[in-house]
Amino acid sequence: MKSNTTYIKSNPQVSLESILHVIKSKGLNISQVKENPLYSDLFDEFKNSLSELIDIICHERSIHELINSIAKSYNSTFYSDMKEYDTYFEAVSETYLRLFSVIKKSSGDVNNIGRVRVDTFLDKDPEVFTYTLRSYIRNNILLDLSRKLGAENTRTESDTVFFEGDESIYKVDSVKFNRSQIENSVDIADQIADSITFKDDMQALVDAVIARFTSRKPVAAYIFLCTLNETYDPRKIVTNLKSKNFNDLFHGVLKDLSFTYNLDISCYNTMVYDATKYLSSFRSISDESARARIDRLASQTRKDVQRLPIANVIRSHM
Repeated sequence: MKSNTTYIKSNPQVSLESILHVIKSKGLNISQVKENPLYSDLFDEFKNSLSELIDIICHERSIHELINSIAKSYNSTFYSDMKEYDTYFEAVSETYLRLFSVIKKSSGDVNNIGRVRVDTFLDKDPEVFTYTLRSYIRNNILLDLSRKLGAENTRTESDTVFFEGDESIYKVDSVKFNRSQIENSVDIADQIADSITFKDDMQALVDAVIARFTSRKPVAAYIFLCTLNETYDPRKIVTNLKSKNFNDLFHGVLKDLSFTYNLDISCYNTMVYDATKYLSSFRSISDESARARIDRLASQTRKDVQRLPIANVIRSHM
């Protein structure tokens, strides 16, 4: 029986294909558009359409069922809280980041070593881009995600790990796109920040975070305090950490918190917060990798805070 089913392109796909035609007509590839300030508006349009398209593909039934099956396959202690949406966001994040990575290994008959992956998608017509992307997510991203979880599902992170020189460390709780939708539903940072009536709890929480993290993970403490202050923005944080004095940044967020919640931070006025160990490697990587690293650290820190004694006190007040 003849099917009357008609495939309807999504708006992001239509927009993306139109942008790709413009890029090809200029004789450019996508990475060139990204690097040239003259085409910043064009690249922003491409980036937004691409992100929306990846989101749509990962919600398609066949792809999403694979994501769900991966999420349910590993039940180790470290991943005991892994949810379907955690894995979904990880797949989205890995797809976007790896599209802009340089290919280091040959695959098949065509040698693309040295090229940015997303540029190879333009070797074909723009109308084939979505099909190629869908196949890439299914055959590469999800397969690698499954393999990595299987290989590292028992790994735990000590307080002294800073992801220095070890980008292979993989955390399924890495969050790069939408923190508010995937964090723990009983999240102290959000619960406290939503209500200034918890002044005593806020003071105790800030004190506990500083005492717990600043000597070994000062950047983690800074990120969590930004979350409490409702100013957590990975893009802005990366820019600040790469270009500004960390001690000034730390005292700045403390000052903002003191004004917002009427906290006493006088005992910290003379303290010097040094993150040289973390930032020495952090400043040498791309902004995309830096944002991914910040989100990994932020997500892990939020979970670490949940285990602090003050967390139980705060929960009792909610």
